[in-house]
Amino acid sequence: MTDAAKINPSDFLAALEEPGASSAGARLDSKEVRDFRDEKGNTLLMIAIERSLIKAVRKLAPVSDCEAVSKENLTALTLAAYNGDARMVAALLPFCDANKQQAGNSLEGGATALMFSMLRLDEKYPDAFLALAKVSDMSLRNHLGETPLMIAAHFQNAFAVEKLLPLSNPDERDARGKTALMIAAESGARTALKRLLPVSDIEAQCHKGMTAMHYAAMLKLSYDLDVLRTLAPFANWSHQRKIDGATPFALALQHPTPLRLAAADFLAEKSPVEEVRAAVAKWGREDLPKAHARMESLELAAEMNVSSWRQGSSDASVDESESKNGVSGAKNPRQTKWL
Repeated sequence: MTDAAKINPSDFLAALEEPGASSAGARLDSKEVRDFRDEKGNTLLMIAIERSLIKAVRKLAPVSDCEAVSKENLTALTLAAYNGDARMVAALLPFCDANKQQAGNSLEGGATALMFSMLRLDEKYPDAFLALAKVSDMSLRNHLGETPLMIAAHFQNAFAVEKLLPLSNPDERDARGKTALMIAAESGARTALKRLLPVSDIEAQCHKGMTAMHYAAMLKLSYDLDVLRTLAPFANWSHQRKIDGATPFALALQHPTPLRLAAADFLAEKSPVEEVRAAVAKWGREDLPKAHARMESLELAAEMNVSSWRQGSSDASVDESESKNGVSGAKNPRQTKWL
């Protein structure tokens, strides 16, 4: 049994929480303290963070290996950031690298402490997040190529988007070519979308050729339709096409659900006429009322144009006939005299 295994974490940390902590304090610099690991690979510092023992954390941080990693690939700082504990983050920052990225290809692979702080961020308690934002590199990416701003958009956190936007480049792309705006549209983050719209390229396309409007058209939840309405005033989606040629309108109809039919109907107003006509032939008025109305309006306009052309042709024929008979289309001077 090693010396590290002889430490009882509960007793040791409880002693550190006492005002004097003399008996524990004498061992702070010992190898057994630095080398201690529990069954999860947590150091004594990590255990103190998990148990919210701030006095113990303040005493352990200067003498601990703050870059040590648990079996879950967490450091002391990423653990404190994930818990959203501002006191712990403040105590650790002088001794930890805020830009250290988590190893591995797990969901959090490549994530920094700032990214971890957004996983459970409550804007009522933002101090841990704000402290990390001040010292973090906004260009660092997780294993998906996502920057902190993109992660904020993914988690629909408008507060984080607002705070990170002045420090970030909104036109950066992730590994799939998505911008923060596309990610916000895909996740249904309407409020975050409003923050991003004024500074983002709404015509930008990912590696598949999809724009923010394409992602918004792939509706999953009822409130996602608000995302389309938010984007619509800024976008001209009639010419936006994926690599396979699909417009947002066509994409909404690829896997039709009542919600996606509603999205397609909303998009019908500015979508290519031939696509809308084909959709109307397939779907009834109850499914696509606006699409049907647009087609009927176009047909009526076409009929009126034909009628006007016929009337114009008829009038021209009468004028030609009267001209041959010496009768002008204008009023005859002799007739005018008697009026």
